[in-house]
Amino acid sequence: MNFFVKLGLTALLITLISEVAKRSTTAAGILAALPTISLLSIVWIYLDSKNVEQIASFSKTIFWGVIPSLIFFILLPLLLHRQWGFWWALGLSCAGTSLGFFLYALILKKWNISL
Repeated sequence: MNFFVKLGLTALLITLISEVAKRSTTAAGILAALPTISLLSIVWIYLDSKNVEQIASFSKTIFWGVIPSLIFFILLPLLLHRQWGFWWALGLSCAGTSLGFFLYALILKKWNISL
């Protein structure tokens, strides 16, 4: 599919969610929590390649990535409520999530599950 069409639709979705957040963080949070980016990515992969094996592998990786990604959504509000600056809280949340992914991958490897 045309790169610019994919880019435009994806950017439109992200912009829509950020605009909704100005009026209702609850509604925006629900929209953002939906796996819309994953769904769009799956559709783009399918339209570009028709490779269902690649989509299955991609979906499996997303599944295994959900647990460590929750670290971000626990750390960020915790740090913000404790009066850390936005950029510090964001950076530490990203770093904590990265560390969580690394440790999680090591744990999964012991169970013979590869990402």
